[in-house]
Amino acid sequence: MSSRQTKINLIENGIHSLYKGIAKLDNYRNEGNNKYYLKDSIISIHHSIELLMKQILIEENELLIFDNLTKYHDQFKKAKSQNIDIFSLQKPPFTISYDEAVARVKSFKSPRILNEQLVEKLKELNQLRNRIEHYEIEMDKEIVETLIAYIIKPIIDLFSSHIQDFSHYKDRMKSELPMLFESYNNISEKIFEPKISRIHQIENNLKELIISFNKQPIQNKPFVNFSNLEKVPEYTSLIEERSGDENYQFDFSFISDSIIWGIELKVNPSYNTLINSIDRFNMILQKCSKIKIWLLLVFDLSDKSSNAATLLSRKQDSKLIPKRLYITSITDWEQFVEYINL
Repeated sequence: MSSRQTKINLIENGIHSLYKGIAKLDNYRNEGNNKYYLKDSIISIHHSIELLMKQILIEENELLIFDNLTKYHDQFKKAKSQNIDIFSLQKPPFTISYDEAVARVKSFKSPRILNEQLVEKLKELNQLRNRIEHYEIEMDKEIVETLIAYIIKPIIDLFSSHIQDFSHYKDRMKSELPMLFESYNNISEKIFEPKISRIHQIENNLKELIISFNKQPIQNKPFVNFSNLEKVPEYTSLIEERSGDENYQFDFSFISDSIIWGIELKVNPSYNTLINSIDRFNMILQKCSKIKIWLLLVFDLSDKSSNAATLLSRKQDSKLIPKRLYITSITDWEQFVEYINL
C-alpha cells in the first residue's frame, strides 16, 4: 500500500461509527438539543451494528454476508479471472441488509444476549434510520435515548464476545481517538446508566410481584386497560427460562390454572416497539394454544399520556391485538406495586 493510500477494515469502521454515534448523542445533549446531532447518532449507531453483525458472520463463513449466492459464484469467478477484489467489479455483489444480518447472526450463532427483546429494539432502530434516510421523521428524544441506552451495552458485549479482535481494535482506537471514547463515559453516566437502572428496578419489582398475583381487579388507576382482561391472573408457579422454547420468549413466564402466562414489560415504549411486539406475540399465539400474554406498558415520562398509548387506543389499532394478548398501561409504577401488595 502506497503512502497515499489508507485502509479502514470492517471492525475499525464499525467501532468508529458506534462511538461516533454515542458522541453525537452527547453533543445533542450538551449543545442545545440540535436535532441534527440526534439524526447523526441514529445513523452512525445503525451503520456500526450492520457492519459488526456482518463481521460476526464473516468469521463464521464469509459467504453468509452475501445476498445471492448464485450470482456471487459467477462474480467470484469473474473477479478471480481479472485478478481483482470482488467488490472492485463494475457490478459487485450485494451484501445482506441490516435486518438480515441480525437475523443470520441469531440463526447461525445463537448468542444468548441476542434475545427477542433486543431484536425488537434493533428493528426499531432500523425503522428510525429508514425514516431518516428515506422520508421525514418526528422523534421523541426521551424514547430515542431510552432505545439507544437499552441497545448499547448488550451490543458491545455481543461484539466483544463474538468478534475475535474487537477488544484489540477498540483499545487501540481509544488511544487514537480519546475524545470520541470519552463521550461514551459521559453519556453512560448521564443517560445510559440511570435509564437502564430504572428499567432494571421495574423488572426486579415485577419479578417479586408475580408471586402476589391473585386475581386483583384491573380497575382505573393505576391501570389503563386496552383489552378485556378484568383481573390479574393468579400465580401458581414460575417457569424457569429455557432458551429456544416458544413458551419462554418473555421477560417472565408462570403457570396459572394450567395456562402458561407470558409477561412482557415495556418501559416508555415507542409505537413501533409495540407494533413489533404485537407481531411477534401473534406468531407465538398462533403456534401455542395454551399460552396467554400480558403486555405491561410502563410510561415513566413526565408526560403520562404517551403517544404510543394514545395510538393503541384507536379503533383501527385495537384490531391488531390478537386474542389471548392483553395489554395494560401502568400510569404509576409505584402505585401499581402498592396495589398488588395490598
